[in-house]
Amino acid sequence: MLKDIWTKYNKIIIGGAIILIIIFGSSVFTLFRRPIKLTVWGSNLSSEEFDLLTASIKPKSGNVIKFEYTEIESEKYEKTILESFINSESPDIFLITDDQIGKFKKLISPLSLEDKNYNLANLKKDYPTIIVDNAVIDNNLYVSPITIDSLAMYYNRNIFDSLSIANPPKTWNELLALIPDMRQLDTYNRIVRAPVAMGLGDDINNSADMLALLIMQFNGQIVDAENQKSSLLIRTKFNNKYILAGEEALKFYTQFSQSNNQYYSWNQSFGNDLTAFANNKLAIYFGYKSDKDQIEKKNANLNFDVAEMPQILSNNSVNFGKFMGLTVSSQSKNAMVAWEAIKLMTEAKNIKSLIDESKLPPANRQLISEYLSDPDIGIFAKQSLNSKTYFHPDTTLTKNAFVLAIDSIRYNQDYENAIRVLHQSLTNIFYNN
Repeated sequence: MLKDIWTKYNKIIIGGAIILIIIFGSSVFTLFRRPIKLTVWGSNLSSEEFDLLTASIKPKSGNVIKFEYTEIESEKYEKTILESFINSESPDIFLITDDQIGKFKKLISPLSLEDKNYNLANLKKDYPTIIVDNAVIDNNLYVSPITIDSLAMYYNRNIFDSLSIANPPKTWNELLALIPDMRQLDTYNRIVRAPVAMGLGDDINNSADMLALLIMQFNGQIVDAENQKSSLLIRTKFNNKYILAGEEALKFYTQFSQSNNQYYSWNQSFGNDLTAFANNKLAIYFGYKSDKDQIEKKNANLNFDVAEMPQILSNNSVNFGKFMGLTVSSQSKNAMVAWEAIKLMTEAKNIKSLIDESKLPPANRQLISEYLSDPDIGIFAKQSLNSKTYFHPDTTLTKNAFVLAIDSIRYNQDYENAIRVLHQSLTNIFYNN
C-alpha cells in the first residue's frame, strides 16, 4: 500500500520537500538536528545571571545549543578548573579573569583573530585598550570580555562633610593636602581615624594593585609579557627626567605607614582596610566595584560615595583595571561552536541584560558610553577607557611578591633593593611557569 502511495504521489512529496527547503532553508534540518551541549563553569556569576547572556542566542550556523552552567565558589574555582583538566573532564567554556590568563594559557583553545569576520580591528572597535593589550597573545583572543572593573576611591561622606571638604581629591597632591585634617588623634597622639589605607602590604585588600597602579602612573612598565620577564629595572621618562618608576611608586606608597612622615595615615592596629572603612574608622578606601556589596553588608547605614581614582598628573589619567570574560577549553570537542556561542553571548544586547541586573561595569565600548552617567557604575565605566593592567604569570605568586616588597620597607627603607627583589621574583615566576 505504501509503495502504491509513493508511486502515485512521489513527485508531489519530493516537490513539496523542495518547496519547504526553499522557503525555510536550513531550519528544516535544524528541527531534526541533535542539540550541541556546552558545559560552562563560572565563579561570581549566578545561574540566573548567566541565563541572561544566553536568552536570545540564535547561532548563524543553525546549530542548536544547550547550555549547562555550574557556579563554583570563588575560593575553589582555580583548583576545580585545574583538576578538571587533569582528569580530562573540563567544561567547554569557563569564566576567566585577566590575571588568570597566565595560569590557564595552555588550557585554552584561543580564537584566531586572522578571520576576516572577526579580527583585531573589530576587537579594537569593540573594546578599550586594556582588552586589546592583555586578552590577545600572538593575534589570538584568549578571553572574550564581559566586564571591566577598576580601582576607585570610596570616601566617607560624613567625614568629608564634617571637615567642610566639598569635593573628593582628583590628584594625589590634593589628597596629601587633606591628610592633616582627616587624621584624627587621641590624647596619646595615636591615630584613631585614618585618612587613607596605604603604606602596608598585609591587611590592605588591594595593596599589590595600588603599587602597580602607581608604577603605571609614573609611566613605568611592570612586565615584558612577550619576552617573559620583569621590566621594573628599565628607566622611564617622567616629567622630563628618567626615573625607576618602581622605586618612586614604592616611596610614595609606603610613606603613609611611616610614623615620622607628615603624611602618616595607617598602621596595623586598624586591621583590614575594608572593615575599617565600613566601621567609620577610615575616611578613604581604594577598591573595586565588586567591593561595594561587602561594604554595604558590613554597614548598611554607612554614608559613602565613589569618586575617580586620584592621579599623579591631572592631564594624563591612568587607572588600574581587571576584566572578566569567557574562554574555551583546549579539551572541548566543540571549540568552534563554543566560540560562536561566546561571540553571541558577549554581544552588546546580551551583556546589557546582565549589566542591568547585576550592575557590573561593561567592557563593550558601546555600553560604556551608555552607562557613563549611571549612578552605580558610571565612574567605573569611565575609568575602563584608560585602565591598564599587566600580564600575571601566576596571580597568587605575583601578589605575594608585591606585598613582600611593600612590607620589606618597614624594616629597612632600601627602596632600590626592594624593587630589585621584586624584579627577580617576577622573572622567577615567569621562568617557573
